[in-house]
Amino acid sequence: MSFVRLGLVACAMLAVSSARAQTTPAGNAPTASASPTTSEPAPCTSASEASQPHELPRTSQPLALVGSVVPGLVVHGAGSWLSGDTETARILLVAEGLGLGLTGGALAGLAVTGAARDWSGLFISTAIVGMGLFTLSLAADVYRTATPNGFGKHPGSVPWMTTEVGLVLIDNPRLQYGPLTRSSAALRWERWSLTAATYQAPTAVHSLTRVEAGFRMWGATVGRRQANTGGSHVTAVLGYEDSRYRRASYLTQGGELRLTARVDSEHVLPRVHGAFFDGELGYARRRTRYDLFDTAVYDSLLLGGFAFGAYHGDPTTNGGETRIYYNHRHDGYVAGLLMSGLGSGTIGHFGLETTHFFNPTWGLRAHAEIGSAAVIGLHLVARAWSTAAGDLGLVRF
Repeated sequence: MSFVRLGLVACAMLAVSSARAQTTPAGNAPTASASPTTSEPAPCTSASEASQPHELPRTSQPLALVGSVVPGLVVHGAGSWLSGDTETARILLVAEGLGLGLTGGALAGLAVTGAARDWSGLFISTAIVGMGLFTLSLAADVYRTATPNGFGKHPGSVPWMTTEVGLVLIDNPRLQYGPLTRSSAALRWERWSLTAATYQAPTAVHSLTRVEAGFRMWGATVGRRQANTGGSHVTAVLGYEDSRYRRASYLTQGGELRLTARVDSEHVLPRVHGAFFDGELGYARRRTRYDLFDTAVYDSLLLGGFAFGAYHGDPTTNGGETRIYYNHRHDGYVAGLLMSGLGSGTIGHFGLETTHFFNPTWGLRAHAEIGSAAVIGLHLVARAWSTAAGDLGLVRF
């Protein structure tokens, strides 16, 4: 598990350095005709926020931050209320109650039906949504209390191309992969996107290839800056995966369909600045072939997850984002969380990810995940921007 400690330290160091980068250095600042934005991001003030009277804090910020944890773990919004933000506290408390209601109802439904296959998908999806509401409302309260003005803001621009190359290390008690190299490329055109990624593990004679096509139903598109939506979007994704383990003489192939969404905090919590909420739900179907036995096994997966994150600086120029997330996937390198008792493997996996760009083109992404295996990775990222809407058109070397 030393890999996880190293990964968490790397993510934390990158996130701290990103949070300090609040302004674009003059030497790297793109001109008005070549940059998605030219000014330091500032917290937005919506019309609804401006019309609300600002209350005085009921206690000091350090005490309010303590209150967001105790009693905030039980009463979500306590930190915001102590900070004088009654409206945010009310919304977070309602979200907590709704989350508990959905989760409790889903667990009751699973118990009554005996977790029957025909009903488990519906109830587990409902439980994921409920736990997401409960967890995200707690995280939003702690964040709003600790950083009332946030660290940054997404200006609502999307690059037409993103490429990555990096190294992934896996600590798996059952399979020895050795170091993996990862490379990927994503192309975007208006609302459409096409992404291809490949993992190679020469030591384990293993390779994995993923291809995804996406359609952005709502949110900023290539060549069209949409400051009103920021980083928010709703995207439908169709994916295919081919994973080969030549040393063990088997391969897995499958397809999936999922709906992913991100909502910037200002859209639902006007006084919570620079944060965002992620969520996804989907379904996957897989076929695993064992060459040694000349047989194949079919199975299906429920996909889902949620995340809370924050922007630091301007993610399109000198800044990025950090998020902590839960993913219900039980395949891949991380799989489900191992625990003692009957619940082992039922829960998905958890992760921490941070990305920081040093200019409009070059950046780094670090991540650490824990499930039945521990995974850390570090990747070099490059982007290219459309010349429309004042974005950067050429990659800078």
